[in-house]
Amino acid sequence: MSEFARLVAHWSQHRSRRFSMATVVRTSGSTYRRAGARMLIDDSGETFGLVSGGCLEAEVSKHAAETLRSGRPELLAFDTRAQLGCRGTVEILVEAFAEKSAEQLFSTARGCFQQRRTLIGATLFGDDEPSDISFGSYPISTDGIHALAATELPEPIIRGGQAALEADRILTRRCELHGASSEALFHPLRPPLQLYVFGAGPDALPVCAFAAQLGWKVTLVIHPSQSPPAVDGRYSIYAAGPEEIVSLSFDQRTAAVVMTHNYGRDLAYLARLLPLRLPYLGLLGPRNRRESLLGDLTSYGTALDEASLASLYSPIGLNIGADTPDEIALSILAEIKAVFASRRAGFLRDSRAPIHATEVAALASPVLT
Repeated sequence: MSEFARLVAHWSQHRSRRFSMATVVRTSGSTYRRAGARMLIDDSGETFGLVSGGCLEAEVSKHAAETLRSGRPELLAFDTRAQLGCRGTVEILVEAFAEKSAEQLFSTARGCFQQRRTLIGATLFGDDEPSDISFGSYPISTDGIHALAATELPEPIIRGGQAALEADRILTRRCELHGASSEALFHPLRPPLQLYVFGAGPDALPVCAFAAQLGWKVTLVIHPSQSPPAVDGRYSIYAAGPEEIVSLSFDQRTAAVVMTHNYGRDLAYLARLLPLRLPYLGLLGPRNRRESLLGDLTSYGTALDEASLASLYSPIGLNIGADTPDEIALSILAEIKAVFASRRAGFLRDSRAPIHATEVAALASPVLT
């Protein structure tokens, strides 16, 4: 989920400001955002992120100003059925950054994302606040699921984080903490998607620019024989021949796009990328060029198994009638997003499935101390 990474980046750039954070902790019915959506509000009232489609943000910001004054979190409830015709309800926890809660969550997340690690965010809320821990958001390390040294979290919270990590999804769970029955939202916070674009042509630049705008970590990889193009600074450029890409870092939140417009370079890069079995490997060009490349790889002794070929997307992109470089970039990035979201894409009007992925699971059994 790159949204939280973008919030962390915004907070890092504006550390001199005082912030509140709004977190959607529970929804029912039809809502624009689901549990886990967050928004930052600074002391001037400026917001970053969304907890709705824009209809609730102004009201949330008013309460955020009060949390900055009082230091106390507030749980807000909105019935959008009556107000907006959206046929849903939303509960939002608004909290001011404090030394051992939200600010530490962001500080810890920044370090985890730099190391390409997942963090669990635990947001405690409800009507009955425990005596030993305040309502608000806290970080849980995924390294053994131990609480960070600066934040002593009760064991039930740690176990809830463990469950969210194992399920790889957002969970809500009722927690019995020192006689108080509270609820907690456990949210796996993942580093942003990482994208490597191999090629220095003019059609590679929109791919990089659009992906950077989405908050992805983007690197344009050019051949050492090529001159680096002018870029806007939102992504990096790395000169590496095919034999040198071993110095790049790859993980299960990494996508690669090969678009060098040079047959030999495409062949050499593919020979090293296909065995990595990335979740997404895109190759620009028509089907007959792809088949020619794969045939040459086989004749040169590169093993092409079913698993590595399953991650190869070529021709690249969604079929939206893209023609210009910008349209092609849109098509490519939409396909990458669909793959990482485990979606088949297509027209929503033709789908009977829920628009939002079913990510939030409520566990009925209480977590006991």
